[in-house]
Amino acid sequence: MEQSKQQRISENLTVGIIASLIATAIVGIFVTLLSYYGSRWAIPIIHGALAALFTLALSLGIMALRRMPKAYAPTTSENVEARVRDWLDKFHLSVKRLSANEDTYFHFVVSTSGGKKIGIARTKNEWPDYLEFITLIGPDEEEKKAIATLSEREKNLAIWEMKLELARARMGYSGFSSLGGFTMFKRIPISRTLNEALVIDTVWEMEAMLNAIYAIGAKSITTHGPTAEPPTIIGKA
Repeated sequence: MEQSKQQRISENLTVGIIASLIATAIVGIFVTLLSYYGSRWAIPIIHGALAALFTLALSLGIMALRRMPKAYAPTTSENVEARVRDWLDKFHLSVKRLSANEDTYFHFVVSTSGGKKIGIARTKNEWPDYLEFITLIGPDEEEKKAIATLSEREKNLAIWEMKLELARARMGYSGFSSLGGFTMFKRIPISRTLNEALVIDTVWEMEAMLNAIYAIGAKSITTHGPTAEPPTIIGKA
């Protein structure tokens, strides 16, 4: 949309410049003829034409300035918190801000419409120049009982299937040695290219990956009990 607006402005300016050039050429030819035939109107017409061209150029300049889009201020470490919050609010996502501490500059917990919880934070020590998207995945007590009925081979197959999906989605993870739970994360740099689309798309990517993990867990557990439920997905507090 922004590109289309700039294109229209450029087209309007081009038309205005072409029209000015044509008008200048016509006036120039007319004044040349008057001067050639020694008309006393030549000098006044020249003055009038110059004044008209100056007025036209000034009008075109003012119109261009009014229609020019406002310069976009790049995202920086100073304004990233406010911008991320504005972008999340714009998409009507439920957002809870956790209290700042010695580890983070800010930490939001986002609840999606699908019931998934995703943390968005900027840390002070390890990754201060990155926006980190985090979520915890872990079973509740009943689900742990269902997982306990799986053989070691079945548990390992479920783990490797989940890790394969994480690799395909280019998601990071830590503490993933069993089905007891792990942390999933993704980091994007805080730079001039960080914008609303990138942040919101990352939220959707995290939610999609959570759904994939959810489905794999459900498939593994339900084969050992018709009443078993898929793993619970919680957000990092």
